Amino acid sequence: MKLNKVLALALAILLALAATACAAAPAATAPATEAEADVAMQYITADELEAALGTPGYRILDVRKAADYDIAHIVGSTSVDMDAAKEGDAAAGIAAMTAATQGVTDTLVLVCYSGKKYAQVSTNSLASIGYDLSKVLTLEGGFNNWIEAKPALVEPAAAAEAPAIAEPTLENPLVVDAANKTVALYTEVNGAYFTEPTRHGVVFKDGGNGDKAILRSYADEKQFYQVLFDFGATPGNNLTGADMGAKPGEGKAIEGDLLNVTVKWAGQDEIPFENIIKASEARPMEVRFGGNIETANAYNTGCTLCLDSCMAGITSNAAWTSESTANGLVTFYGDDSVLPADGTAVIVIFRLA
Repeated sequence: MKLNKVLALALAILLALAATACAAAPAATAPATEAEADVAMQYITADELEAALGTPGYRILDVRKAADYDIAHIVGSTSVDMDAAKEGDAAAGIAAMTAATQGVTDTLVLVCYSGKKYAQVSTNSLASIGYDLSKVLTLEGGFNNWIEAKPALVEPAAAAEAPAIAEPTLENPLVVDAANKTVALYTEVNGAYFTEPTRHGVVFKDGGNGDKAILRSYADEKQFYQVLFDFGATPGNNLTGADMGAKPGEGKAIEGDLLNVTVKWAGQDEIPFENIIKASEARPMEVRFGGNIETANAYNTGCTLCLDSCMAGITSNAAWTSESTANGLVTFYGDDSVLPADGTAVIVIFRLA
Protein backbone atom coordinates (compact mmCIF):
# COMPACT_ATOMS: atom_id res chain seq x y z
CA MET A 1 0.00 0.00 0.00
CA LYS A 2 2.81 2.39 1.01
CA LEU A 3 4.61 1.48 -2.19
CA ASN A 4 1.55 2.42 -4.25
CA LYS A 5 1.36 5.82 -2.53
CA VAL A 6 5.05 6.46 -3.24
CA LEU A 7 4.59 5.60 -6.95
CA ALA A 8 1.53 7.80 -7.19
CA LEU A 9 3.39 10.72 -5.62
CA ALA A 10 6.35 10.28 -7.99
CA LEU A 11 4.02 10.22 -11.00
CA ALA A 12 2.31 13.39 -9.85
CA ILE A 13 5.64 15.18 -9.49
CA LEU A 14 6.73 14.11 -13.01
CA LEU A 15 3.46 15.32 -14.53
CA ALA A 16 3.81 18.66 -12.77
CA LEU A 17 7.35 19.10 -14.07
CA ALA A 18 6.27 18.23 -17.59
CA ALA A 19 3.43 20.75 -17.46
CA THR A 20 5.80 23.47 -16.23
CA ALA A 21 8.26 22.73 -19.06
CA CYS A 22 5.52 22.89 -21.70
CA ALA A 23 4.25 26.17 -20.34
CA ALA A 24 7.73 27.66 -20.45
CA ALA A 25 8.57 26.51 -24.00
CA PRO A 26 7.91 28.99 -26.83
CA ALA A 27 5.05 28.16 -29.15
CA ALA A 28 6.10 26.33 -32.31
CA THR A 29 5.63 28.23 -35.52
CA ALA A 30 4.47 26.73 -38.80
CA PRO A 31 7.31 26.38 -41.29
CA ALA A 32 7.38 29.06 -43.98
CA THR A 33 6.52 27.90 -47.44
CA GLU A 34 9.27 28.14 -50.06
CA ALA A 35 7.20 30.32 -52.37
CA GLU A 36 3.78 31.86 -52.54
CA ALA A 37 1.22 29.97 -54.63
CA ASP A 38 0.85 31.12 -58.23
CA VAL A 39 -2.01 33.50 -58.92
CA ALA A 40 -4.68 32.26 -61.33
CA MET A 41 -4.34 33.70 -64.83
CA GLN A 42 -7.04 34.85 -67.25
CA TYR A 43 -6.55 34.56 -71.00
CA ILE A 44 -7.30 36.46 -74.19
CA THR A 45 -7.18 34.85 -77.64
CA ALA A 46 -5.23 36.19 -80.60
CA ASP A 47 -8.49 37.12 -82.35
CA GLU A 48 -9.75 38.97 -79.28
CA LEU A 49 -6.49 40.86 -78.92
CA GLU A 50 -6.47 41.78 -82.60
CA ALA A 51 -9.94 43.29 -82.15
CA ALA A 52 -8.70 45.25 -79.11
CA LEU A 53 -5.57 46.67 -80.77
CA GLY A 54 -5.69 50.46 -80.69
CA THR A 55 -8.67 50.44 -78.35
CA PRO A 56 -8.32 52.89 -75.44
CA GLY A 57 -7.96 51.14 -72.09
CA TYR A 58 -5.74 48.28 -73.28
CA ARG A 59 -1.97 48.08 -72.81
CA ILE A 60 0.18 45.22 -74.19
CA LEU A 61 3.21 44.30 -72.07
CA ASP A 62 5.74 42.00 -73.75
CA VAL A 63 7.35 40.20 -70.79
CA ARG A 64 9.88 38.16 -72.79
CA LYS A 65 13.59 38.94 -72.74
CA ALA A 66 14.28 42.41 -74.11
CA ALA A 67 16.62 40.96 -76.76
CA ASP A 68 13.79 38.81 -78.11
CA TYR A 69 11.41 41.78 -78.11
CA ASP A 70 13.95 43.69 -80.18
CA ILE A 71 13.92 40.92 -82.79
CA ALA A 72 10.15 40.91 -83.22
CA HIS A 73 7.08 41.91 -81.20
CA ILE A 74 3.36 42.68 -81.46
CA VAL A 75 2.53 46.04 -82.97
CA GLY A 76 2.05 48.63 -80.22
CA SER A 77 3.46 46.50 -77.39
CA THR A 78 5.90 47.66 -74.70
CA SER A 79 8.85 45.64 -73.44
CA VAL A 80 8.94 44.72 -69.73
CA ASP A 81 11.76 42.18 -69.40
CA MET A 82 10.71 39.66 -66.72
CA ASP A 83 13.55 37.20 -67.21
CA ALA A 84 15.07 37.90 -63.79
CA ALA A 85 11.70 37.23 -62.14
CA LYS A 86 11.29 34.03 -64.11
CA GLU A 87 14.69 32.94 -62.76
CA GLY A 88 13.47 33.48 -59.19
CA ASP A 89 14.21 37.15 -58.44
CA ALA A 90 10.76 38.19 -57.22
CA ALA A 91 11.98 41.64 -56.15
CA ALA A 92 13.18 42.39 -59.69
CA GLY A 93 9.79 41.36 -61.08
CA ILE A 94 7.94 43.58 -58.64
CA ALA A 95 10.23 46.51 -59.46
CA ALA A 96 9.74 46.03 -63.21
CA MET A 97 5.96 45.86 -62.95
CA THR A 98 5.81 48.78 -60.55
CA ALA A 99 7.66 50.92 -63.08
CA ALA A 100 5.57 49.65 -66.01
CA THR A 101 2.22 50.35 -64.32
CA GLN A 102 2.98 53.69 -62.65
CA GLY A 103 -0.22 55.71 -63.00
CA VAL A 104 -1.79 53.00 -65.22
CA THR A 105 -5.31 51.61 -64.76
CA ASP A 106 -5.68 49.98 -68.20
CA THR A 107 -6.41 46.35 -68.91
CA LEU A 108 -3.01 44.73 -69.29
CA VAL A 109 -2.32 42.02 -71.85
CA LEU A 110 0.79 39.99 -71.00
CA VAL A 111 2.72 38.48 -73.90
CA CYS A 112 5.34 35.81 -73.19
CA TYR A 113 6.72 32.99 -75.32
CA SER A 114 3.92 30.47 -74.94
CA GLY A 115 1.57 31.98 -72.34
CA LYS A 116 3.08 30.16 -69.37
CA LYS A 117 6.13 30.86 -67.16
CA TYR A 118 6.95 34.49 -67.96
CA ALA A 119 3.26 35.42 -67.90
CA GLN A 120 2.79 33.61 -64.59
CA VAL A 121 5.60 35.45 -62.78
CA SER A 122 4.31 38.71 -64.27
CA THR A 123 0.82 38.02 -62.93
CA ASN A 124 2.29 37.14 -59.54
CA SER A 125 4.24 40.42 -59.52
CA LEU A 126 1.15 42.43 -60.42
CA ALA A 127 -0.75 40.75 -57.61
CA SER A 128 2.06 41.66 -55.21
CA ILE A 129 1.78 45.37 -56.04
CA GLY A 130 -2.01 45.32 -55.76
CA TYR A 131 -2.91 45.75 -59.43
CA ASP A 132 -6.55 44.91 -60.22
CA LEU A 133 -6.23 41.32 -61.49
CA SER A 134 -9.61 41.51 -63.21
CA LYS A 135 -7.72 43.73 -65.66
CA VAL A 136 -4.79 41.37 -66.25
CA LEU A 137 -4.98 39.02 -69.24
CA THR A 138 -2.42 36.65 -70.79
CA LEU A 139 -2.24 36.11 -74.55
CA GLU A 140 -3.23 32.50 -75.17
CA GLY A 141 -0.32 30.63 -76.75
CA GLY A 142 1.98 33.62 -76.30
CA PHE A 143 4.06 35.24 -79.01
CA ASN A 144 4.81 31.88 -80.60
CA ASN A 145 1.12 31.54 -81.44
CA TRP A 146 0.68 35.20 -82.40
CA ILE A 147 3.49 35.29 -84.95
CA GLU A 148 1.92 32.30 -86.70
CA ALA A 149 -1.70 33.49 -86.47
CA LYS A 150 -1.16 37.24 -87.01
CA PRO A 151 2.13 37.74 -88.90
CA ALA A 152 0.94 41.03 -90.37
CA LEU A 153 0.69 42.46 -86.85
CA VAL A 154 4.32 41.81 -85.93
CA GLU A 155 6.99 44.49 -85.96
CA PRO A 156 10.40 42.99 -86.86
CA ALA A 157 13.68 44.38 -85.67
CA ALA A 158 15.15 47.31 -87.54
CA ALA A 159 15.95 46.12 -91.01
CA ALA A 160 19.72 46.27 -90.82
CA GLU A 161 21.38 44.10 -93.43
CA ALA A 162 23.29 41.24 -91.83
CA PRO A 163 27.04 41.55 -92.40
CA ALA A 164 28.49 39.11 -94.91
CA ILE A 165 30.77 36.32 -93.71
CA ALA A 166 33.35 34.35 -95.64
CA GLU A 167 31.92 31.04 -96.80
CA PRO A 168 33.14 27.83 -95.20
CA THR A 169 34.28 25.01 -97.46
CA LEU A 170 34.74 21.27 -97.26
CA GLU A 171 38.40 21.88 -96.40
CA ASN A 172 37.62 24.71 -93.94
CA PRO A 173 34.15 23.83 -92.61
CA LEU A 174 33.91 26.37 -89.76
CA VAL A 175 34.38 30.11 -90.34
CA VAL A 176 34.19 32.69 -87.55
CA ASP A 177 33.45 36.43 -87.68
CA ALA A 178 34.14 37.38 -84.06
CA ALA A 179 33.47 41.09 -84.61
CA ASN A 180 29.88 40.36 -85.63
CA LYS A 181 29.46 37.28 -83.39
CA THR A 182 28.71 35.11 -86.40
CA VAL A 183 29.78 31.56 -87.24
CA ALA A 184 29.13 29.66 -90.47
CA LEU A 185 29.25 25.88 -91.01
CA TYR A 186 29.68 23.82 -94.15
CA THR A 187 27.01 21.11 -94.39
CA GLU A 188 25.45 18.84 -96.99
CA VAL A 189 21.85 17.81 -97.51
CA ASN A 190 20.89 14.32 -96.32
CA GLY A 191 17.99 13.49 -98.62
CA ALA A 192 16.91 10.49 -96.53
CA TYR A 193 15.06 12.90 -94.27
CA PHE A 194 12.87 14.24 -97.00
CA THR A 195 10.72 11.18 -96.31
CA GLU A 196 11.91 9.92 -92.91
CA PRO A 197 11.23 11.91 -89.71
CA THR A 198 14.10 13.16 -87.56
CA ARG A 199 14.62 15.47 -84.59
CA HIS A 200 18.09 16.45 -85.82
CA GLY A 201 18.59 19.59 -87.88
CA VAL A 202 22.41 19.72 -88.06
CA VAL A 203 24.84 17.04 -86.81
CA PHE A 204 28.62 16.67 -87.18
CA LYS A 205 29.28 13.79 -89.57
CA ASP A 206 31.74 12.06 -87.18
CA GLY A 207 29.34 12.09 -84.23
CA GLY A 208 27.17 9.18 -83.15
CA ASN A 209 24.14 10.82 -84.81
CA GLY A 210 26.14 11.95 -87.82
CA ASP A 211 23.83 10.30 -90.34
CA LYS A 212 20.57 11.21 -88.60
CA ALA A 213 20.22 14.88 -89.51
CA ILE A 214 18.68 16.85 -92.35
CA LEU A 215 22.04 18.60 -92.76
CA ARG A 216 25.26 16.64 -92.27
CA SER A 217 27.90 19.04 -90.91
CA TYR A 218 31.65 18.86 -91.51
CA ALA A 219 32.38 21.09 -88.48
CA ASP A 220 33.04 19.57 -85.05
CA GLU A 221 30.19 20.50 -82.70
CA LYS A 222 32.61 20.95 -79.78
CA GLN A 223 34.56 23.59 -81.70
CA PHE A 224 31.23 25.20 -82.58
CA TYR A 225 30.34 25.32 -78.88
CA GLN A 226 33.65 26.99 -78.05
CA VAL A 227 33.10 29.66 -80.69
CA LEU A 228 29.69 30.61 -79.24
CA PHE A 229 31.08 30.54 -75.71
CA ASP A 230 33.97 32.80 -76.76
CA PHE A 231 31.43 35.23 -78.24
CA GLY A 232 30.11 35.62 -74.68
CA ALA A 233 26.93 33.59 -75.27
CA THR A 234 25.37 32.12 -72.14
CA PRO A 235 24.50 28.40 -72.38
CA GLY A 236 21.25 27.06 -70.92
CA ASN A 237 22.49 23.70 -69.61
CA ASN A 238 19.06 23.16 -68.04
CA LEU A 239 17.90 19.77 -69.36
CA THR A 240 18.42 16.25 -68.02
CA GLY A 241 17.66 12.73 -69.16
CA ALA A 242 14.49 12.83 -67.08
CA ASP A 243 13.30 15.86 -69.06
CA MET A 244 13.86 13.99 -72.32
CA GLY A 245 11.77 11.09 -71.05
CA ALA A 246 9.00 13.22 -69.57
CA LYS A 247 5.31 12.57 -70.21
CA PRO A 248 3.45 14.80 -72.70
CA GLY A 249 3.11 18.30 -71.30
CA GLU A 250 5.75 17.74 -68.61
CA GLY A 251 8.91 18.47 -70.59
CA LYS A 252 10.98 21.65 -70.50
CA ALA A 253 12.15 24.16 -73.07
CA ILE A 254 15.87 24.61 -73.62
CA GLU A 255 17.31 27.83 -72.26
CA GLY A 256 20.34 29.89 -73.22
CA ASP A 257 20.99 32.91 -75.42
CA LEU A 258 18.96 33.34 -78.58
CA LEU A 259 20.51 32.78 -82.02
CA ASN A 260 19.39 33.85 -85.47
CA VAL A 261 19.99 30.95 -87.86
CA THR A 262 19.91 31.17 -91.64
CA VAL A 263 20.93 28.97 -94.57
CA LYS A 264 22.08 29.56 -98.12
CA TRP A 265 23.44 27.57 -101.05
CA ALA A 266 24.46 28.13 -104.64
CA GLY A 267 21.74 30.21 -106.28
CA GLN A 268 19.91 30.81 -103.00
CA ASP A 269 20.41 33.88 -100.81
CA GLU A 270 20.09 33.59 -97.03
CA ILE A 271 16.72 32.40 -95.75
CA PRO A 272 15.62 31.48 -92.21
CA PHE A 273 16.60 27.97 -91.16
CA GLU A 274 12.97 27.18 -90.34
CA ASN A 275 12.09 27.60 -94.02
CA ILE A 276 13.84 24.30 -94.85
CA ILE A 277 11.95 22.31 -92.19
CA LYS A 278 8.58 20.67 -92.71
CA ALA A 279 6.82 19.93 -89.39
CA SER A 280 3.56 18.21 -88.56
CA GLU A 281 2.67 21.39 -86.65
CA ALA A 282 4.24 24.65 -87.77
CA ARG A 283 5.76 26.89 -85.11
CA PRO A 284 8.32 29.69 -85.45
CA MET A 285 11.73 28.35 -84.46
CA GLU A 286 13.40 29.72 -81.33
CA VAL A 287 16.99 28.49 -81.49
CA ARG A 288 18.91 28.87 -78.23
CA PHE A 289 22.45 28.12 -77.08
CA GLY A 290 21.66 25.05 -75.00
CA GLY A 291 25.36 24.44 -74.32
CA ASN A 292 25.50 20.82 -73.11
CA ILE A 293 29.24 20.53 -73.67
CA GLU A 294 29.62 17.92 -70.92
CA THR A 295 27.08 15.68 -72.67
CA ALA A 296 28.75 16.35 -76.02
CA ASN A 297 32.11 15.28 -74.61
CA ALA A 298 30.69 12.23 -72.83
CA TYR A 299 28.56 10.82 -75.65
CA ASN A 300 30.01 12.37 -78.82
CA THR A 301 26.60 12.59 -80.51
CA GLY A 302 27.69 15.37 -82.87
CA CYS A 303 24.39 17.22 -82.29
CA THR A 304 24.78 20.82 -83.42
CA LEU A 305 21.17 21.98 -83.87
CA CYS A 306 18.23 19.92 -82.59
CA LEU A 307 14.72 20.63 -83.82
CA ASP A 308 13.25 20.36 -80.32
CA SER A 309 14.68 21.06 -76.85
CA CYS A 310 17.51 18.61 -76.26
CA MET A 311 19.99 17.79 -73.48
CA ALA A 312 22.70 16.90 -76.02
CA GLY A 313 22.43 19.56 -78.72
CA ILE A 314 24.77 22.55 -78.66
CA THR A 315 21.79 24.54 -79.91
CA SER A 316 18.12 23.57 -79.78
CA ASN A 317 14.69 24.81 -80.79
CA ALA A 318 12.92 26.02 -77.63
CA ALA A 319 9.59 26.26 -79.46
CA TRP A 320 9.19 22.51 -78.78
CA THR A 321 9.81 21.11 -75.30
CA SER A 322 12.07 18.18 -74.47
CA GLU A 323 9.46 15.41 -74.62
CA SER A 324 7.88 16.48 -77.91
CA THR A 325 9.36 14.08 -80.45
CA ALA A 326 9.62 11.09 -78.10
CA ASN A 327 5.89 11.28 -77.48
CA GLY A 328 4.94 11.91 -81.11
CA LEU A 329 3.72 15.45 -80.46
CA VAL A 330 5.55 16.64 -83.58
CA THR A 331 7.50 15.14 -86.48
CA PHE A 332 10.09 16.94 -88.58
CA TYR A 333 11.33 16.43 -92.16
CA GLY A 334 13.58 18.30 -94.54
CA ASP A 335 11.40 20.26 -96.95
CA ASP A 336 12.29 18.96 -100.40
CA SER A 337 10.26 21.75 -102.00
CA VAL A 338 12.80 24.23 -100.60
CA LEU A 339 16.09 22.38 -100.08
CA PRO A 340 18.34 21.39 -102.98
CA ALA A 341 19.07 17.78 -103.84
CA ASP A 342 20.72 15.18 -101.65
CA GLY A 343 24.44 15.85 -101.18
CA THR A 344 24.27 19.55 -102.10
CA ALA A 345 26.42 21.91 -100.02
CA VAL A 346 24.42 24.19 -97.71
CA ILE A 347 25.95 26.93 -95.54
CA VAL A 348 24.36 27.33 -92.08
CA ILE A 349 24.96 30.70 -90.42
CA PHE A 350 24.48 31.35 -86.68
CA ARG A 351 24.36 34.93 -85.38
CA LEU A 352 24.18 35.73 -81.69
CA ALA A 353 21.01 37.80 -81.28
